[in-house]
Amino acid sequence: MRIEQISSRQLTWLIITVNIATSTVVVPGMVIFSAQQNAWLSYLIAILLSICGLMINLSLMKRFPRQTVAQFAQTLLGPWLGKFVGIFYGLVFLSVAAICIRLITGLILTTTLQETPLWPLVLGFTIAIIYGAWLGIEPISRVNDLVLPLSTGFAVILFLFALPDGKLYQALPVLQFDFKGILTSVIPSTSCLGEVFFILMVSPAINKPEELKSASLKGLLISWGILTLTTQGIIFLLGIYRASTYLFPLMRVSAELHILDFLERLEPLVLTVWLLVNGVKICVFTYCFLVSTTQSLGLKNYSPALIIAAIVLPIVSLIPKNFAELMTIWIGLVAFKIIIPTAFFLIPGLLLIIAKVKRQYG
Repeated sequence: MRIEQISSRQLTWLIITVNIATSTVVVPGMVIFSAQQNAWLSYLIAILLSICGLMINLSLMKRFPRQTVAQFAQTLLGPWLGKFVGIFYGLVFLSVAAICIRLITGLILTTTLQETPLWPLVLGFTIAIIYGAWLGIEPISRVNDLVLPLSTGFAVILFLFALPDGKLYQALPVLQFDFKGILTSVIPSTSCLGEVFFILMVSPAINKPEELKSASLKGLLISWGILTLTTQGIIFLLGIYRASTYLFPLMRVSAELHILDFLERLEPLVLTVWLLVNGVKICVFTYCFLVSTTQSLGLKNYSPALIIAAIVLPIVSLIPKNFAELMTIWIGLVAFKIIIPTAFFLIPGLLLIIAKVKRQYG
């Protein structure tokens, strides 16, 4: 396998892209529906939990420099159980990638291409993702150097044009606590920020390992800031009650935006930008699947894992029958409540405990 290197700044930007790519469209509606005016407080709790999880991951990686979780899991747990952990992470990366593909293609169909079958979009997107993941983390990072600033700048410009339609009082953090709603909304926001666990696979590629901690923390904090501002911006423009009635309130904002009385219905443009950002994210997760599977199975190159990804990604992407099943089961339950918390909190925590015990008594 080839040796790749990325800078700490590129890692920070990758973390931002991965954390905000899907979450800016999916999470605000969930958080606003549960937390209402206290959405900002939900995100505050989420970032505190995410920082704790990130520190666990960083402490673990510090003990095994230049190794991925698929490698040091075999050192800590033995070859068989360690391989199982590596394969589990590979399946997590592949599952999240497939869910994102289904979400993107489904949203494109419902907003712009209602008469188009789903499978051609899924298949075409899968081919592009497979090619991007095969190129490696360096080319993906270089593409992200272009995509992230352009998409962020585009979002800022749209928000500035939408400002006159907003009402400041709608976005004020009124402290009417609904603890059940706040805690319920913490789950999706923490899970989206928890996608930073992909550094367990790409950290060996950073050219200055001593900057891994600062780069990761900066990426996580900036992601939290963008997600919080996006949600508060939606509340500012739509209000709590309107925002909580839409599954994807950000798309509603783009649908209602009018620029100079001749630019209307900007959803296709917003979707295009969102497609580029999510393409980078899915390439990163598919690349992590390739690395994890190759290292766990002791393969010499990515080719077998590429074939697996090319077959599994479209099949899993086409399993959800509709958006209701995708959002409630695959995203709300499988992703947010099971696989991401397990990969971000549970397994790294257990591995860190085992590493400390082995160091003390080994």
